[in-house]
Amino acid sequence: MGSAEFIQQLASFSGVAVSYISGSGTAGGNVQQAAGIFLGLLTWLSSVWLTRAILIGKKPKMRDGLYSSGSPIIALIIVIGVFLIQMVPAAVAVIIYSALNASGVLNQTPILMAAGGAAILIVAMSVYWATSTVFAMIIVTLPGMYPFHALRLSGDIVTGSKTKDFAEICVGCCSVCAFVGGRSDSGNSA
Repeated sequence: MGSAEFIQQLASFSGVAVSYISGSGTAGGNVQQAAGIFLGLLTWLSSVWLTRAILIGKKPKMRDGLYSSGSPIIALIIVIGVFLIQMVPAAVAVIIYSALNASGVLNQTPILMAAGGAAILIVAMSVYWATSTVFAMIIVTLPGMYPFHALRLSGDIVTGSKTKDFAEICVGCCSVCAFVGGRSDSGNSA
C-alpha cells in the first residue's frame, strides 16, 4: 500500500468517524449523540492512561489503554457536570447579549460598550473559575480518586497560579490607567 492510498483510506475513515459522532448525514438523534459522548469520554480516559504509562517508562499497547482506563468514567462524568455548572454564567451572559443585540437595544454605543464589557467579564470569570476543573479531569483518572477530592486538589494546585496571574493583570491595568491618565492631564494644560 502506497502512502497516497494510506492517506486516502485515513481520510475516508476520519470522515466516517466524524460523521458518525457529529450526526451529520444520518438521523441517529439522541442515541448517536450519547454514543459520541461516551466515545469521547473513553478517548479522554485512555489517552490520559496511555500518557501516564509512557511517562513512567512503560511500553503500553492501545488495547491495554482501552481496557484499563474505563474505571473512573463515573467520576469523570461528575467532574464534567461541575464544569458545565461553572459555565452556566457564561452561557447566560452570551444569551442575554444575543437577545439584546437581536432586539436592537445595543444600537447605542454606550449601551453596547457596557453590555459587551459585562458579557466579556462574566465569560472571563466563568473560564477563570473552571480552570481548576480542567485539571481535575486529569487528576480524577488516578486510581482510587474521588471526584470532589480531585476538584479540591486541582483547586489547590491552580490557586497559586491564579493569584499570580490576577496580580499581573491588576498591575497591567493600573499601568495603562496611569499612562492614559498622565496623557490626558498633559493635553489639558496647554
